[in-house]
Amino acid sequence: MISPLPRKAEPVQEAVRPSAQALLELKLSSGSLRAPSSRARGLRSGQYRSLFRGRGMDFSEVRVYEPGDDVRSIDWKVTARRSRPHTKIFTEERDRPVIVALDLRASMHFATRGVFKAVLAARAASHIAWGTCAEGDHLGALVFNEKQIALSKEARGDRGALDMIRVLLRDEFWAPAPGQAQEGALRALRHLKMQARPGSRIYIISDFRHICAKSEALIRQLTRHSEVVLILCHDPLEAELPPGGRFGIESEGDSRIINSRDRDFRSSHRLAFESHLLRWQRLSRHGSLKFLQLSTTDNPLSVLGGKPERGTHARRP
Repeated sequence: MISPLPRKAEPVQEAVRPSAQALLELKLSSGSLRAPSSRARGLRSGQYRSLFRGRGMDFSEVRVYEPGDDVRSIDWKVTARRSRPHTKIFTEERDRPVIVALDLRASMHFATRGVFKAVLAARAASHIAWGTCAEGDHLGALVFNEKQIALSKEARGDRGALDMIRVLLRDEFWAPAPGQAQEGALRALRHLKMQARPGSRIYIISDFRHICAKSEALIRQLTRHSEVVLILCHDPLEAELPPGGRFGIESEGDSRIINSRDRDFRSSHRLAFESHLLRWQRLSRHGSLKFLQLSTTDNPLSVLGGKPERGTHARRP
């Protein structure tokens, strides 16, 4: 936390800890996340068409081509072998399980503008949950901090979103939880690996601070059988220090004075954040892994690919 708190129209309490009512109201706008394509156009926030694919198609069989069949589905190998046009037949893909993994460790309870990263993550998770409900898919969730891991079982419809919101609003996730941040993330990702079924779509929402090599390896393993979307939350101060001044910051139980008049210090601070981003951007080059950024001043719905309600604001690159 930085003093003073950000001067926003946002109520102070909602900027620090979300209310159940606020997360429930996100259902009204989250249906706009249902779009047919999730192909990334870039690695910066706002570069996704949508995180929701809609239904896919599973291969069923090959049969003799009939007038009216889509010529794009002709199986040319079978056609050449049998000297008659044959076409591939597809059936609609069944609903796929969706899992939201939400990081609420100490480093997420921080902001200088907008809302705490933890609040931003909770809102993004709720948008995804309500969008999943609108798609008709099963939703499960894993919420964690340094000490606690809580699961909500997969469920279809509003029940899945309500169970997730109920879990993430538990008091233990919004109070100080001293402990080893790296170990907390590692335990959570091990649970996630056991929970995720092949073919799942997994959203991991975190600032990805204090992530060790073992945790990164677990994320890579998840991509072998599931589609993984990493959503990195950050505060503008983490990306760039203001040009001059001395100010106090309290984060993760540590208080210190930052002197941003030092040009070299500002440069090293910026480079450290860029290196942090680059680590996860490189990982996202795997075919089944995608990457998004969310700033504490962003409207999560716009960045996730939905349509913001009138009067909302989202940062664009």
